Amino acid sequence: MEHPLLLDTQRRLAGGALTLAPMLDGTWELPARYGADWRAEYEAVLKPGSVGLTDRSWLGVLELTGRDRQTFLQGMVSNDVAVASLQPGQGRRAAFLDSTGHILADLFVHALPDKLLIETDPRCLDRLAQTLDKYLIMEKVRLRDVSAEWATLALQGERSEALAASVEDGTGGFAVPRRHSAAPGHDLWLPVEAAPAAWERLIGYGAVPVGEEAREVLRVEAGLAAWGRELNETVLLPEAGLDDAVSYTKGCYIGQEIVARIAARGHTNRALRGILLAQEAAVPKPGDTVHLPEDAPEAGREIGRVTSAVTSPKFGGRALALAYVRREHHAPETPVAVHLRQPGGAVFAAAGEVRMPGG
Repeated sequence: MEHPLLLDTQRRLAGGALTLAPMLDGTWELPARYGADWRAEYEAVLKPGSVGLTDRSWLGVLELTGRDRQTFLQGMVSNDVAVASLQPGQGRRAAFLDSTGHILADLFVHALPDKLLIETDPRCLDRLAQTLDKYLIMEKVRLRDVSAEWATLALQGERSEALAASVEDGTGGFAVPRRHSAAPGHDLWLPVEAAPAAWERLIGYGAVPVGEEAREVLRVEAGLAAWGRELNETVLLPEAGLDDAVSYTKGCYIGQEIVARIAARGHTNRALRGILLAQEAAVPKPGDTVHLPEDAPEAGREIGRVTSAVTSPKFGGRALALAYVRREHHAPETPVAVHLRQPGGAVFAAAGEVRMPGG
């Protein structure tokens, strides 16, 4: 099992309060929380004048060098990453699709003066690298896995930009705007050797370490799709609502024909939505199903499936889920029933209503 590059520093600063837990399908053990209760970490992100700090050094990172790097990648991914539109110092979300428009990897592309850095979930990294390498023919491009050379620290909260700038200079790293919650945010990219000192400096400046439990709650409340939950090889790009990951005016790329056809049609058969459950309802599990309620025509018909769920402070401690819901029923305030699977096979139906993700 993999561990964060900064674990020794985090243990030294947090002491016995640091709790680790298996994440990313059990391939990584990451900080779940840095204290007794994740709610204090949650508040640090949203409270005025505060800022939360999350270690994202588990990210997979591919480096593309060579004179044809942007021309080559332009024909591979869903967003516009051509030289004319993605200049050094800029970043852009994109997706790598198969020929049928399904998502093989969720990406963020960073342009540096002499290279591109592609961040992705580590579970996607090998397949992405192998597939890109397969499409390289005559292009002057070199691909390299540099995941072990970079550490990414996510600052979330209204002070995120100022704190990122205070640490960035002289490290050989860079900062980019990046939102992982409803709060403004910046990701600070650092060479691994500079990351422990930067983490310690940020804590000294008042940043509050935020573990995966609070980060997950903030993500679901903001309606942000994550790989392994809302995003995988069975999901079409337009279903996930990743409008910032696609350009409809660029040239061809893998899967472009399907994405364009869906855009021309104006809808998908299902879409990502939030489901706010009734007060006191238990938190669903991924895979629990969404149905029409008992008083609806076709009562009990399955219309969706839960992908993530949390206890939401934003909604007074009620259960909040993300789910893919069929388009006939995904209008906000549509009443639904979520079937909660119980140990032993029993199923309990909890009332809820559809909301826009992040709404």
